[in-house]
Amino acid sequence: NSLENRLLTEIVSLDNIKWWHRNKDMKPGFCINAFINHYPDFIICTENENIIMVEVKGDDRTNDDSKTKLKLGSKWADKAGDKYFYFMVFENSKIEGSLLIDEFIDTIKELWYSNFAIFVNLFKSFTLLLNILGYNFKSQI
Repeated sequence: NSLENRLLTEIVSLDNIKWWHRNKDMKPGFCINAFINHYPDFIICTENENIIMVEVKGDDRTNDDSKTKLKLGSKWADKAGDKYFYFMVFENSKIEGSLLIDEFIDTIKELWYSNFAIFVNLFKSFTLLLNILGYNFKSQI
């Protein structure tokens, strides 16, 4: 659909996207299963190995089914670990806990920048430690 195409166009234009996959909504696609079987629309991997599940919803889908899928996806991401994320994305209207398409794109960009900032700080700390230990290391950051 056009919303999925718009989202995908935005995603593939980002520098921090390593790969993406259109998930099938049936076997053998990736399924989050519990009280329902939920096949998120897209699986995205960022350059720093974050795995992002994305469910794209039309604005007419702000219903109980979407709320159930959002709850299930969010619980999956919480249990999967720090590098796993789940997002439900709408175009103009949304349910609590979901994002609009522009908010989602900004969030994906932030995942890269925040992890990059962590890396830079770790590198600076390592450089300081090397200098304390007597190695004359000059950082370019």
